[in-house]
Parts: sequence; C-alpha cells; structure tokens
Amino acid sequence: MDHDILDHLTDHEQNLITIHPESDLECFEFEEDKPVTYSPGCVAWYLNLGPRAKANREVIRELEDIFREMDWPDHWIDKTRPLWREVAIYEGLEYLEYKLSEHGLPYEPGERAYGVMENLVQDFSVAQIYCIVYRKVKDASAWQSRTRAPKENATTWALKAIQGFADKARSQNWEVNSYNRDWDCPESMVSKVLYHTVLQVEGFNEVPA
Repeated sequence: MDHDILDHLTDHEQNLITIHPESDLECFEFEEDKPVTYSPGCVAWYLNLGPRAKANREVIRELEDIFREMDWPDHWIDKTRPLWREVAIYEGLEYLEYKLSEHGLPYEPGERAYGVMENLVQDFSVAQIYCIVYRKVKDASAWQSRTRAPKENATTWALKAIQGFADKARSQNWEVNSYNRDWDCPESMVSKVLYHTVLQVEGFNEVPA
C-alpha cells in the first residue's frame, strides 16, 4: 500500500512530493554517472511546494493543527474510514505473508487473500486478525505435515480456515484475543500518520469504524 500512495504523490499530475537533493547517494543506482533508479524507502522526500522551505513548514504546521483539532471538511471525514479499512487490510495481508513464510508455505497475493482480509476487517481489529492468522496458519502447517499435501494446498487450507474461524466467531459471539504487533512487521509510516496524527485512534487495536 505504501507504494500505491507513493505513486499517487509522485504522479506527474499530482507531483506533491519530490526527492530531496540531499538524499544519500547509496539510495540510487547509476549508469555512466547518471541515476537511473532509486529505492523509494531509502531516499528522503520533501513537499513540492516551491523553493521556500518556510512554505513547507507552514503547510505542515497548518495540517497538524487541522488534524489535532479535528476541524475537517465533511468530504475529508467521508474518506477516512475507507482508508482506515484499506490500511487494516494490508496490515493483515502483511502478517499473513509473514506467518506463511515462517512455516515454509507459499504466499500468492491476489483476490482470494484480499477478499478474506476485506471480510475480517468488518468486525475485527488488526490485533485480533493477528490472533486468527497466527492460529490458523499454524494449523495449516500441521495439516500439511500430517498429510504431506502440496504446500500450495496448505495455503489454501489456511485461508479457508481463517474465514471459517471468523464466520464462527461472529455467529457464536466469541471474544477473539488481541495480539501485539509483531516486531518483524513494524508499523508503517502510513499507519503511524493515519492512526496517531490524523484519526487519533489506536488503529491497530480497534475495528475500522
């Protein structure tokens, strides 16, 4: 998701941010002394508001004031909830990929995995999704070891088990435990800004409203 947002911000029509000229040279790959590509997570960025650094600082300060006071136009409010759900979906997918990899099972991003997470965020926080994923991927790995089924089948088994657990938890009003964020899946900058600066919520531990 970070890449999608970055593509939007750097799109030639938007052009809202640009690479800072003092970015570390090791962030770039060169051919004949000319940069041909760069690492988006490595370079430094700055707001493309003109040559005056003061203008950038003033815009950032005004945005921080707006977020802190929650004095937003209605169309901003309408867009925050879908964005929160989208961030939660990708946090769930990141953890799913991490746990599958930990058990030696393949992960193929696609509509099926996305659809499962899209369903889960309707009623569960990311912290609860961590719990569900942890348990069901572990079960899938154990099933694969017992049956010697292809590992791709175990991934499919895990997705079905995750969805099945969520459905049963809803129908029987189970209280699903919440897990802490995993150190190997650190909070992204998108999550930090959205949860703590914009929405001012414990987004990881709350169901996207």
